[in-house]
Amino acid sequence: MRKCGWAVWTAVALASSMLVGCGSSTPVMGQYDVEVSLAPELAANPPAITVDIVGASSVNAAEMAAKDAKVWFSGGDVNRANTTKLTADFGPGNTSTKVLSRKDKGSNEAAWKTWRDMKATKLYVLVNLPRDGSIRKIELPLDRKRWKQETIKLEVNAGGVFSTNGPEPEAVK
Repeated sequence: MRKCGWAVWTAVALASSMLVGCGSSTPVMGQYDVEVSLAPELAANPPAITVDIVGASSVNAAEMAAKDAKVWFSGGDVNRANTTKLTADFGPGNTSTKVLSRKDKGSNEAAWKTWRDMKATKLYVLVNLPRDGSIRKIELPLDRKRWKQETIKLEVNAGGVFSTNGPEPEAVK
């Protein structure tokens, strides 16, 4: 009977150790439509504005976090030229909301595939706003647990770029 009891405890310990891995908090990348709009006060008289959305994995997230948006849009940034990104452009006569659908055939769908293949966990949104002091870059998680909807909504105003619908707060570990 003692041998059987030992075997049962060993089996329980092994099963418990395997379950610990199942409850992993590793982010799982979600794919979203991205809706970019101008705030009404900016849409009334907009300068030329470009919004770039870039997926980042744990490998290149630190580089993207350190990237200065002014340098990114300077025209000579090799990273911008060679990075897979979604882009929305605004300006006089071009102020309507842009929906960058993840299911659009072509560059949008290809960008999401590239980001999925590289195991992206974050989105960086960079904007070439002309005002000093504006928030020109934000970081958003791609974890499916952090977004309740299928669309990430972004608004650009004179003060910067903001997400208007999330993300949800990170779960306490």
